[in-house]
Amino acid sequence: MSGKFYSLFCIVHLASTLGAVNGRGPQDTSSDDLEISELGAGNCSGATITGGDRVHLHYTGYKGDGINGEVFDSTNGRLPFIFQVGDPEVMLGFSKGVQSMCSGGRRRLVMTAPENPGTLVANGPQKDANIPWGNKITFDVHVLSFVSLAVAKSIDEVMDMLRTRSNVTREEFQLMHDRHGFPLDYEDQDSRTFLVTACFTGNAGVVEFLMSKGISPDHTMKTGLSPLMYACGEGHTKIVKSLLNAKANVGLTLHGGPLGGYTALHFAALTGRLDVAKLLIAAGADVEVRNHRNQTPWQTAKALASGGSHPGIKRTDRTRCKRNLKEMKSLLEKHRKSESVGKSVEEISGDEL
Repeated sequence: MSGKFYSLFCIVHLASTLGAVNGRGPQDTSSDDLEISELGAGNCSGATITGGDRVHLHYTGYKGDGINGEVFDSTNGRLPFIFQVGDPEVMLGFSKGVQSMCSGGRRRLVMTAPENPGTLVANGPQKDANIPWGNKITFDVHVLSFVSLAVAKSIDEVMDMLRTRSNVTREEFQLMHDRHGFPLDYEDQDSRTFLVTACFTGNAGVVEFLMSKGISPDHTMKTGLSPLMYACGEGHTKIVKSLLNAKANVGLTLHGGPLGGYTALHFAALTGRLDVAKLLIAAGADVEVRNHRNQTPWQTAKALASGGSHPGIKRTDRTRCKRNLKEMKSLLEKHRKSESVGKSVEEISGDEL
């Protein structure tokens, strides 16, 4: 699948270029009067943040000196803010303010936002933060995690390898992990993980390795898109079996948008993947679950096969859906109260698959 379905998985570029301070232009004076207050040390048993590190943190920004002013932006309840310390597109005071912090640490940063921050900062990662330029501001920051520049580069390299190849072996991935020590549960700014990526591109060995190391099969993206949904939509039967054997939740749904309420079974039915649908039903998937348009998996497939439009569907998916529509209908109707529901993958007979 591609198009809209793929867009849920699109690569969101994270600027990783370290620029000199003057790359911001002379206008960024946010570090001139920077005041730092420690609110909590965090776990300082390891390294501390230094220039070039990629940091994941939450912040709340207040107008004025202190936290009594109006909140102009907060990442709490959203995805973390991810940036590279020293990135010329991030306010210098913000970058300097987090240096030497530990994972889990909390600080209060008081600075004057530059009146004219320059185009890099004004159009960079903080462009939608509603920063009151030219005024005193306060950030309460909470560092979630950080990785060094070298580890960040290895993460990008491995993620790109998984995204562009379907033949990455378990051994190859493990070797990269052993060599660079990147966190296996790493999430990028689009909440994409190694597991989600491997499930999308069909790298079964990598999926098995990640789950053997304790990565949850239900770690979803910000949209609610799960590894199982990806594997089902792409027809990676071996991966679907691995995820179900690891007790992946077949009832997870997408949060909203044109695919809101879709389950893994919706994706399997929509793309005409009978074997995948049988595995899901055997694992307890509800054949009458409805999406936000009040459509069951069967109704979604029928609408597409009958000439309806659907975001993100390739011609081959539509053709398969139409070709297998009669069998899909029979399968879904048969299993409304099926004896095979709740079986393990190993217990499903050859005739059922």
